[in-house]
Amino acid sequence: MRAARSVDTLERVLAYMEESGIPITREVEKEVVKTIIGALERNEDDLFETVMTTVANRFSLASPHQPPPTPPIKRGSIGYGDY
Repeated sequence: MRAARSVDTLERVLAYMEESGIPITREVEKEVVKTIIGALERNEDDLFETVMTTVANRFSLASPHQPPPTPPIKRGSIGYGDY
């Protein structure tokens, strides 16, 4: 049986927050649950996106860091001489 959207969203948001270094306290959980309830009452289509946007604004979540896809380009010479 698949978990309800709200349960899935709660688990994902709390896991993200924990990985971002925010300690999950009772108050943090209550804020996330209130945010989920508010989004459900507004009948938001994408519950996870709405809750993550609100939580990111309310708490100082670190933005995901992605390394550059390639090393920086450096000009070089393969020794053909000057023309």
